[in-house]
Amino acid sequence: MYEDGEGSGGEDASVGAAGGSRAGATINIARGRQTVARLVPVGTGERELGFGGYQLPDTFFDDLPEEELSVWEGA
Repeated sequence: MYEDGEGSGGEDASVGAAGGSRAGATINIARGRQTVARLVPVGTGERELGFGGYQLPDTFFDDLPEEELSVWEGA
């Protein structure tokens, strides 16, 4: 059920819930009259994708040496 009381159970409601969560709304998920889960906004800022601060070296996408390549190819 939506926080404002609108919406219905089932798969169709989940589509609306996803839109509401993007808009910053809090969404309660209920089984009967019991709330079983709550979706809340986590932040409004941009997220940086990555590996926890790890930076790939510039050579990461360079071709592998023949010796290393043969090991990966099973030759």
